[in-house]
Amino acid sequence: MAADLVTMLGIYAYALFALGAYSFTYRDNVFFKFAEHTYLAVAIGYTAAVAYGYIRMTAIAPILTGKNTLMIVPLLLGMLFVFFFSKKYFWLYRFPIAMITGAGMGLAMSGTISAQFLVQIVSTITLPLVVVHPTLGFLAMDTINNWLIIIMVLGTLSYFFFSLPPESALGKATSKLGIIGRWTMMIAFGSAFGNTVMTRMNLFIGVYKNLLRDYTSFIGIAALILVVATLQGQREKKTKK
Repeated sequence: MAADLVTMLGIYAYALFALGAYSFTYRDNVFFKFAEHTYLAVAIGYTAAVAYGYIRMTAIAPILTGKNTLMIVPLLLGMLFVFFFSKKYFWLYRFPIAMITGAGMGLAMSGTISAQFLVQIVSTITLPLVVVHPTLGFLAMDTINNWLIIIMVLGTLSYFFFSLPPESALGKATSKLGIIGRWTMMIAFGSAFGNTVMTRMNLFIGVYKNLLRDYTSFIGIAALILVVATLQGQREKKTKK
């Protein structure tokens, strides 16, 4: 019985928070503010607890047991973040920020250049112009696909190439090729935006399928009616004023 009650309360909370978050599409309201503030409070509290547990295991415990006393250096460096709230000693706050920013940018740049530039450049350069399978023979679609990749890459690079005079023959050719690059970028941006919207719609559909399935359907409908009625009441009050 207790388990059923906890389950029902969890379903009610799920329904109210989901509908409260989506109610922002109507306008800013108390349901959305409550859902937003609760989410932020829980997320910050959970993050702080996880961070404390990580620091205790990786820094405090090795220092206290004598296994790795050098961990006191990053621990003290991290404690300098507290001086963010001090006007007099704010300059001490810049040391951990500089360390984190420098190390983070170095790691990010090394990984980004390797994964997003060098690997893609090598993969594009090594594309075969004619694809022939040992068993299946000539593959027309794969060949066309490779040619499209090469043309689109060259077109996109040409779109950002401004070193040639536009009156010259090579400059005119680069400009014409840049038109292909512009279309390529528009297709890529449209595809990325469409994929983002589709992902959000999948989440939206999944939430409401959970609200309206089987025995929980009346809970989702009741929560929806409650949210809509409250929003309508707020609107009528503002209209009268």
